[in-house]
Amino acid sequence: KLLKILEMNLNSKVVYKKKANLPGFHIFTSKSIFRYPIASFHRDLQYNSLNWNSQCDNTKIISFTVPIYLPKDQSGLYIFNYSGDNILKAMNSEKDKYKYTIGKLYIHNGLNWHIIAPTFIDKGEYRITLQGHGLKCNDIWYIYW
Repeated sequence: KLLKILEMNLNSKVVYKKKANLPGFHIFTSKSIFRYPIASFHRDLQYNSLNWNSQCDNTKIISFTVPIYLPKDQSGLYIFNYSGDNILKAMNSEKDKYKYTIGKLYIHNGLNWHIIAPTFIDKGEYRITLQGHGLKCNDIWYIYW
């Protein structure tokens, strides 16, 4: 199902990358610490640790999230309008918050700095998302974790 939905959204063939981890789940439980911005402030550069052929374009990258279960409090992602190497410049750049909705697919380029938005997860609640990345080679998106 994931590959078909990604194909519809990317207008291109999508396959899992061989010899790479499959997309995976982030599962957060009810701990008060998640109400603070404790997640790593990062760019998705995992593609650098995988082997790619010469037809791959390392500017054609995606990261995606599908929320499966969300707490009552708003969950989402902050994406900063900066993709360079200067983390201080990134932290001080403008940012947009993308509020998650269960079952909706969220795709971004992964190269801009981003961080999971803080959220309060009450006892008995969870924040569960399916996440992965992709790189385009020869008009095919290769999906991995």
